Amino acid sequence: LSLLNGALRRTVKDAKALEMIENQDHSLTAMTNLLNSLLDISRLDAGAVTPDFEDFPMHRLTDRLAAEFARQAQHKGLKFEAVPCTSVVRSDPNLLGEVVQNLVSNAIRYTDKGKVAVRCFERDGRCHVEVEDTGIGISEDQQEAIFQEFHQVKSPGGSKEGFGLGLA
Repeated sequence: LSLLNGALRRTVKDAKALEMIENQDHSLTAMTNLLNSLLDISRLDAGAVTPDFEDFPMHRLTDRLAAEFARQAQHKGLKFEAVPCTSVVRSDPNLLGEVVQNLVSNAIRYTDKGKVAVRCFERDGRCHVEVEDTGIGISEDQQEAIFQEFHQVKSPGGSKEGFGLGLA
């Protein structure tokens, strides 16, 4: 579908049709992300995911997140801050990156004004990563449930975004 969408984009000249192709592209991206999330959960449930541990500087992760999310936050009128970090950790950089990326993505999605910040700091010989936002928050009674597959907190406006897979 993505290949066909790309071919259409190269041949269609009508502005309205190009807008529809762009919307179709966003839908394809959402479908691909959902499928990937379902496959990731299946692989995790089957024990098929093996972390690839290495020592790496955390600034590699925070720099990538800043590059990836600063524009998205700015587009929503939010301030985005990724505080530089000097810690070196031993972890799987891809798996850790997916976890923090999901938290940042949710923070931007559910914050209408203010800021989103990613920070890391060392305390007691451990590196801590925080994602802070001025969004709607999660009530205390939901803070354990949000990590269950397909669970979503009802938003104040009643709209449902996503499928409740990211935090799981």
